[in-house]
Amino acid sequence: MGKQINVLGYSFWISDDQPESDQEIASNKRFYSPSILAAYCILANLFVGIILYGINISRRGYLWRGRVLILLSGLILATSQILPILESWHTVRSQFLLNELVALSLYASEKPHFQRAIRHGNQQARWWLPLIWLGLLCGISFLLNLAIT
Repeated sequence: MGKQINVLGYSFWISDDQPESDQEIASNKRFYSPSILAAYCILANLFVGIILYGINISRRGYLWRGRVLILLSGLILATSQILPILESWHTVRSQFLLNELVALSLYASEKPHFQRAIRHGNQQARWWLPLIWLGLLCGISFLLNLAIT
């Protein structure tokens, strides 16, 4: 079912984002493994790992939760690349510790879901495809910084 929420005179209908059936979960989808999520969190950026986690959640049938994670992480990642004030935030040593903590928590929370998805006949997603996208985005960011200066 769902519920209706009134906020500042606007009426919103919020539906339950539970998967419709086991058949929806058991379809042939590709999921990123917990070790891939942790590796992208540590080696690239925690927001890249959270974007991949959001893709997993969307493919599991929780569309809105996954989309919100992807959108918010993408916005924060894009903002941190565009605004020079936030560049100093990446150089802080505590950022690496935060990346590790997020990576460990993503690994622990995603491991049972990933194993269940594999048991239901789903496949592991390719680890190198996000790396190509990340390289393209870094290249575009580098070219934009060259054009600005």
